[in-house]
Amino acid sequence: MEEIPVYQESKFKIMTTKRSTKTSWLNADLKKSLLNGLGRIALTAISVFLGLWGNQWREDHQNLKQEKQSLEQIKVGLSDDIKDLKETKQLYSVRFENIKSILLALEPNTAPLETLSQKIDSLVGIGFFLPNTAAYETLKSKGMENIKNDSLRTGMSTLYEFGYPGLLTLEKQQTEIHNELLMPYLFRSVLLTKQQYKPNEIAKLKNDREFKQMLRRVSRLDSLVTEEYSKSMKSVLRLSNEIDIELKSGRF
Repeated sequence: MEEIPVYQESKFKIMTTKRSTKTSWLNADLKKSLLNGLGRIALTAISVFLGLWGNQWREDHQNLKQEKQSLEQIKVGLSDDIKDLKETKQLYSVRFENIKSILLALEPNTAPLETLSQKIDSLVGIGFFLPNTAAYETLKSKGMENIKNDSLRTGMSTLYEFGYPGLLTLEKQQTEIHNELLMPYLFRSVLLTKQQYKPNEIAKLKNDREFKQMLRRVSRLDSLVTEEYSKSMKSVLRLSNEIDIELKSGRF
């Protein structure tokens, strides 16, 4: 085997060393570039993630705020409805009792009722329920899904879409009979006075079958309306209590 001269061997070693050094430098530089690139990618990914998380947090916070506001507004509306229901139900109850007293006083052998004229005069007025649905309509326009509690959504829909309309439909029938039948008859055929009726006036009323039939019809409807008012009041109170529990649950 041919031996390599000493000077050539030294030259070969020098060239090998330079090549090795250059390769090591390239590897280190590449490694550094890769690390820097990966670092930038990681920072970008973290920034995007934090941005998305921040946007989601703000959106959730805004939705929660709107949900709370909707529940509070509906609760205020329900409080108004409770007052209105109580007052109007009382008017129907009073008229129901007055009609019962009038019919009893107009029985053939019943002694004259001193307050008969006042009770008949009281039939002229009528009350009606006007539900506060503004907050519910606003919520419905924004989307019922904003209310996360399934039970609350069901309770609201049941009350506002079925409970109130059912009551108002029955009340409308009663009001039509009052305005189109009873009122015209009172002004046309019945003496409306602040004074007590005279014996001949009472005798005329006792023989007025049409008037008594009309009173019985109005009385039956008053009774039905009063029952519906009681049911509506229970529904409103139950929904109001459920909203109050939700507002105090700690979610907000």
